[in-house]
Amino acid sequence: MKLGCAAGKKAISGGGKWDSGSGTPADLVLNGSYPSDVAEADGVASATSWTVAMTNNDPKGQITVQPFVTCVTSN
Repeated sequence: MKLGCAAGKKAISGGGKWDSGSGTPADLVLNGSYPSDVAEADGVASATSWTVAMTNNDPKGQITVQPFVTCVTSN
């Protein structure tokens, strides 16, 4: 899952959480949570989106997750 920020904003954090499904939150494995679409300007790297990678270990079916990104206005 990749979530982007609005124009002119930068991603500073993000993640995901178990929302619902046939299993439990313990069935959800976070494989990665990191800034993406990174660009460098004046020697400073910044991202405009956040990527969250998860694995569903629920043997019974589907899990719904809620990804999120925190964006800030940048100069």
